[in-house]
Amino acid sequence: MGVIFQRLKQRWQAWQDRRFLKRHGCASWAEYHRIYDPDYNIRACCIRDFYHGYPHVYCFENHNHYIYQMIADYGPGGCRYGHNVVHKWAEEHSQDKVRFDFHRVNKFDHNRMGTYDWDINEISGQDLVFAAFKNERDYLMFLLRWA
Repeated sequence: MGVIFQRLKQRWQAWQDRRFLKRHGCASWAEYHRIYDPDYNIRACCIRDFYHGYPHVYCFENHNHYIYQMIADYGPGGCRYGHNVVHKWAEEHSQDKVRFDFHRVNKFDHNRMGTYDWDINEISGQDLVFAAFKNERDYLMFLLRWA
């Protein structure tokens, strides 16, 4: 009788989880945690504010970098780019949270003191990949491997 009760309890919990994810428009818990991450602000105007909870942010400015190159073309099924490989490596080797996002940005000197920041601008600018890390060790290992 105890085994049957445990299975019913597990099925009930699985049904509640599926219902919760469906209500939030997500297919998996990983997608839910990515969308509803409290350490970034989707309505921000600059990259510094967008990744307010991530102290280490890296921008791939060089368009000849490996991250922008096509690795494999599978025809109608899709393509594989360098950012897929880099993101997978970072997810596997990181101890804390990591994010990779594409942004259309312009580089501005806000204080006119040589400290540059990226302003998010959906109309003009250039499309760049940004990597944000919570852990300094993960950030340094990433720089040693991919920068």
